[in-house]
Amino acid sequence: MTPIMARSLSGARPLLLAVLALALALTVAPATAAPADPNPLAPRTSAAKHPDTPVLPRECATVAELIPQRPMKCYLNPKIRGAPTIVLMGDSHAWQMIPAIRKAIGHRRINLVGFIFGACPPMDPALRNAAEVRNANNCEKTSHKAVRYLTNASRQNRRVRVVVGAAWAIYRHVQIYGDEVPFEGHNVKGYARVAELARTGIPRLFRTLNRLRIPADAVGQSPFVPARPKRCAAGMAPYRCGLRRSAVLVNESAIRAQIKSWVRRVPGNPKVTTHSNYMCTPRVCHGTVNGVPTFYDHGHIGARMSKRLSPYFGPTVSKLLKGVR
Repeated sequence: MTPIMARSLSGARPLLLAVLALALALTVAPATAAPADPNPLAPRTSAAKHPDTPVLPRECATVAELIPQRPMKCYLNPKIRGAPTIVLMGDSHAWQMIPAIRKAIGHRRINLVGFIFGACPPMDPALRNAAEVRNANNCEKTSHKAVRYLTNASRQNRRVRVVVGAAWAIYRHVQIYGDEVPFEGHNVKGYARVAELARTGIPRLFRTLNRLRIPADAVGQSPFVPARPKRCAAGMAPYRCGLRRSAVLVNESAIRAQIKSWVRRVPGNPKVTTHSNYMCTPRVCHGTVNGVPTFYDHGHIGARMSKRLSPYFGPTVSKLLKGVR
């Protein structure tokens, strides 16, 4: 998510080594070159600021790191004491929506707090005591911090609304086919354990939010470029040509139905964003929309495109300010 993956599951050395090897595939490439065997959950790294990179506060992640490298609570906007809060949970598919949510918030007095870690689904890990927390991996620790934060917010009657985002298609693919089967040509070896965490942890998170009476929304499925797409003269990295929607949004109907079945469990008139419709017609997903590249790399949309998606998070902001539960 290697920002997203470089410090994935502590205590699972074989998985860590596999993930790190995958992450190294995503270095910056010339605009006309195709990435070799890209890791679909690892944004390409860069030592310099890139116009399509969501920039986090330095205490959360440097520009080179892209995404938090340890379990943490990250204030993604300047903290405003006592203000209502949007809590963003998930992996790099939550991370890529930071510019959209920031723009949706605008100048309103709203905090934006992130619990984001690479290749880690938004979940409730159900850690029961201090020993389990100590022995947990980074995915579990990140989500545990989020659940603890939300539990305290509920007890103190603070106004919060959660936004969950994830590479839903990857976790579903690995749950069904295992991590030996490529996802749209992408190597997903090493994802078996996080996919299993997602299987139990994601639905448990929504049950926990319902118990705490905390409202939530979900980021809908986001597009992936297949690992080896057709040649695109306009640019291969990021990919700038159109692709079949069915190839870019795999199993779209089934995945959307699954997400909706989860969010129905929480209060606050929950919604699942349909942001992919901005980039896609019913048949084709475009690599450029009104001059703005859709993709940051094969697995993520860029920050400029993300800002264009801010209207899809307008309802989240409005419901938070109205205190809808």
